[in-house]
Amino acid sequence: MYITGSSTAEQTLRRIREIITSTDKVLVILDSDHSKNHVLKELNSYSGLITLGSYIIVEDTIIGGHPVKPHRKPGPMEAVREFFKDK
Repeated sequence: MYITGSSTAEQTLRRIREIITSTDKVLVILDSDHSKNHVLKELNSYSGLITLGSYIIVEDTIIGGHPVKPHRKPGPMEAVREFFKDK
């Protein structure tokens, strides 16, 4: 099933929550806007949907000097680090 919309829009998140059932295994792959703030918002929005024993995968944490494209603005890796700082 495809849902079209911004990954962080409340309408999109609401639709996703509506289709998840209590017996579903939920895995999330984040691979859209690679700015730190956007990825952090996605992590905060989707982390609660992941089922026990599953994963949330953040694509392209390699960019921003980790170890490629060192001159990019803060991106996925910085978002992951900030997300886990509070956990």
